[in-house]
Amino acid sequence: MSFKSSETGCRLLANAALLVLTPFCSGSGAEVLNVHLRPQIGDSGPNVGGVMSGMITTPPIRRDEIDAYLSVLEPGIATIIAGDFNESETGGVVSRLRGDGYRSALPEFSAEDTWRWNSRLGTISRRFDHIVYGAELVALSARVLQAGRSDHLPVVAVLGRKVAGHRR
Repeated sequence: MSFKSSETGCRLLANAALLVLTPFCSGSGAEVLNVHLRPQIGDSGPNVGGVMSGMITTPPIRRDEIDAYLSVLEPGIATIIAGDFNESETGGVVSRLRGDGYRSALPEFSAEDTWRWNSRLGTISRRFDHIVYGAELVALSARVLQAGRSDHLPVVAVLGRKVAGHRR
């Protein structure tokens, strides 16, 4: 089920943290999906067993989630997908998007991780947050901000329209 606001042109899907904005950038026609995909935690919860089982059981769930989100996009409109993917660039969702022609902005400019967790064994960090963009766009910069109190760090990217002859 989705709801559309005639005042803003926004569609908000009721079943997940997905916001699709059309038009975007003064009518230039882009959609922005803000996603928070299933964490790598199995049904038994955030314990050793839950994390171990989650590494096996949750990747197909995240792929199903992104497929559902992609199904509501307007074809032919520039797309930005950003948020907590709960997996790295080598995970199934980012790989699936790359196969569809999307690019991940952060690896083009930074090797920094976006998630950290303090444990008894030390700080664990990974790159779970991504800004992925369609072929109509180009990343001009991207970085991780060392700020905030969340276990996820803010990720910022500057994207622009691709111009004819641009190779990136």
